[in-house]
Amino acid sequence: MVWNKLAPKYDHFVTFTKDPLLRKFQKAEKRTLFSLISREANNDNLILIEIGCGTSRLLFRLIKSKTYKKNALKIKFIIGIDDSDSMYTISSYEKDKQMRNKKFPNDIKSKLKILKVNAGEWKKLEKKIKNNVGSKNYKNCKKIVFCILNTLGIMHPNERKKVIYSMAKIAGNNGILFISTFNAGMFKSYAPRIYDEIKDITGFFDDNSFDSINNDFISRDYYYSHWFNFNEIKDDLNEYVNGKINTRLLNDIGIITVARIEKLIDKKENKWSFYFTRPPELDHKNSISSPKTAYNKYQKKKGF
Repeated sequence: MVWNKLAPKYDHFVTFTKDPLLRKFQKAEKRTLFSLISREANNDNLILIEIGCGTSRLLFRLIKSKTYKKNALKIKFIIGIDDSDSMYTISSYEKDKQMRNKKFPNDIKSKLKILKVNAGEWKKLEKKIKNNVGSKNYKNCKKIVFCILNTLGIMHPNERKKVIYSMAKIAGNNGILFISTFNAGMFKSYAPRIYDEIKDITGFFDDNSFDSINNDFISRDYYYSHWFNFNEIKDDLNEYVNGKINTRLLNDIGIITVARIEKLIDKKENKWSFYFTRPPELDHKNSISSPKTAYNKYQKKKGF
């Protein structure tokens, strides 16, 4: 799986980015999410669930923040979800290290759960969360499920649909979804700049790596990232939830989508057809290999 290879480099290039616009976006993203958590903690006990937590850097910052200190009694559990072996290993090691060095509050030992599970398989995900928080807490606490920093954008389109549905199912009625993605309106001007900075992660790319029609980036090493139109996530969510869905720009580069779920829309999964007609790497005019070879390599790189 590609993220097992990238895990050791990830924090260095993302958390310590020198790009001022990306750093500003990450600060605003964190501030917006933490403010949401504080508001909801005024009224409800919370279970916070991050999808694609990676090395859990955001969760660790939350635990050390004023937001957690102020709302510790209301925040019952903090859960990180990732299916990369290396990300899980790094997260677990850092959690234990922080606890040993007394950098975390004492109650975090029982509250913080790092779970290795595929977020697109909602039944397995729900079972694993219930096993860690208890069925009663799972039922009675409001769940805020969040996915940040364009994590949905690096997913295969099939996988992305499943994960969005899974997020809605886990949040449940009266739950909240918080999703941040990169803004397609900035793709042409900003994508080359950001991927040049993290080329040790993306691998080699050239002008043909940027599909400005579909807002897709794919490097010669098959690192893939999609940038989203303003209502793209909202439109996907409207298939699965009834409720209030708000979308807004964040520092130009980002889009924040927050869904307050009133009721889930019943879907018969066995009748769904998750597919996409355009593997992103096959759109390149100057393909480095035949479509069949490229698609097989892409699947292998992404761990399908």
